[in-house]
Amino acid sequence: MKTSNVVARVNEKFCRGCQVCLDGCPFNALRPAGWKVTVDENSCRGCGVCVDYCPVRVISMIQK
Repeated sequence: MKTSNVVARVNEKFCRGCQVCLDGCPFNALRPAGWKVTVDENSCRGCGVCVDYCPVRVISMIQK
């Protein structure tokens, strides 16, 4: 499977923990962590789908 040189990053300061983004990730790279969501960088393929799913826009793509 092809990987990307970018991964998702959740700004945990502003994440509301709604977990809507979990449904958007086709690689299951997003994980609930208490009242926040974290990214498993080993599973993230940099597709960016989660960015569009986040209703509060606290997910961005960053260079690995």
